[in-house]
Amino acid sequence: MSGESDPQNQRAPFRFVFVAIALGLIACWYLLSYHSRAFHEAGAIRDSGVFSYPRYHVELDQIPFSEGGEHRFAFTGAPSEEMWLQFDVVGKTARDAQILERLTTQLDVLLSDDQGKVLCAASGTPATRAWILTYSADYAGFYSLSCTNLQINRRSSYILRVELKDADAHSPNIFLRPTLLGGGNELP
Repeated sequence: MSGESDPQNQRAPFRFVFVAIALGLIACWYLLSYHSRAFHEAGAIRDSGVFSYPRYHVELDQIPFSEGGEHRFAFTGAPSEEMWLQFDVVGKTARDAQILERLTTQLDVLLSDDQGKVLCAASGTPATRAWILTYSADYAGFYSLSCTNLQINRRSSYILRVELKDADAHSPNIFLRPTLLGGGNELP
């Protein structure tokens, strides 16, 4: 029986190649995927998981909406995704929609990258619908159509400039949190 080969020995090279390819694919996936520790500077990033939409929430520091002023946020390492900018209204929900939609505080926004390219420029008030209110039972926020479909690259640095002017005298004491959202899987 010296001419016959053992079937177990014939499968060993196949198993080794299969395991090596599988480990190589896992390593590539890990190295190429986004890691939230890459995000630096203003605010923080939250990853809701690969099967959620939006997956990434780049939450910058809060700003008072009832006061005028200029705010600048610099950050780098945001995920390479198509994202949109919105301003979460901290602690407000659908119950506050009527008040929020009538606010006349001017909100001017400019988002640019480290090459000086303007990704987003928006100006106006919630009362004029320049900033559109979105809300649910546990959330409220403003967004502008000109600040959607933003192509963000994790290798670039960004500066978000926010200016609040002509603060509404009837504005409740509320805070906005600039937030970039995107990525993930929007399932039917």
